[in-house]
Amino acid sequence: MQPDLFRAFVPVMGGMGVVSPKETGKNTHNRFWRLGGFTMKKLLLGILFSLCLTGTGGARAGEAGSVEAVVGQHMVAQAMLAAHYVAAALKAGMSAGEINSVLSEIVDRTVIGEFWISDESGRIEFSSAPAQGFAFPMDPASDAQAAPFARLITGEAAVVEQGVQPRDLDGARFKYVGVAGVDGQRIVQVGLPASAFE
Repeated sequence: MQPDLFRAFVPVMGGMGVVSPKETGKNTHNRFWRLGGFTMKKLLLGILFSLCLTGTGGARAGEAGSVEAVVGQHMVAQAMLAAHYVAAALKAGMSAGEINSVLSEIVDRTVIGEFWISDESGRIEFSSAPAQGFAFPMDPASDAQAAPFARLITGEAAVVEQGVQPRDLDGARFKYVGVAGVDGQRIVQVGLPASAFE
């Protein structure tokens, strides 16, 4: 993390009791990288809450397309934060169960509907949902609803945004946004049910 960006997080971390708002410089930077799982969990929750609990900005009532576009931008940010969280959590030695627990808590306490995070082969490695044996199709040109997200693994795209549509898993209508992993080839996807737009 760059020093200026790190200093921007100090007030957020201070508000959660992670570091004192008066701490700056090398000591705080070193302490950040030594955070354990629970403290990392608090940090991610704080950052995601700050994004997830905000309104939809400039979109006006009745402009569903505008609302979906603005929500899509927020979902990209949420997916990017999740990608960085997973990379940091794995570096810190957190287990898949611990990571899934954090993702589930975020879904339970925010407007995010679900997280799906794959490995390099498209199989779900981390998720806020119970294990369902889902794997992303690896051919981006196939007709499957989730197929376009394979471009995140192949390197053809850094972000994939999909409008509300029925998903392959169970036909439920969701909006999905995915970003490429930061720690390797993976899909980091955030989903929001269609009911959020009603």
